[in-house]
Amino acid sequence: MEKKLQAALTAVTFKTLKAGTTLYNRFSLPVISTGRPFSYYRTVFFADAPAGEVLATLQGKTVVDVGCGLTPYVSDSMFQACREAGIG
Repeated sequence: MEKKLQAALTAVTFKTLKAGTTLYNRFSLPVISTGRPFSYYRTVFFADAPAGEVLATLQGKTVVDVGCGLTPYVSDSMFQACREAGIG
């Protein structure tokens, strides 16, 4: 019973955060995030290569964004850039 309740609460929390960030992105509302934007990763890890070039090198690979809270869902995150390019 406890595991089912924990799973349900986790799912509700995730869906609530996802719905909130979807609204923030849709209406361009400001979101405070400690996460780094995709441009930061391009600069630091990919020698400031253009976005298309970076995404091309990631095709066929799995990218894990270990963000916390809203970080992976902020519109300019590495996670969103990869998702939009079809990278899993």
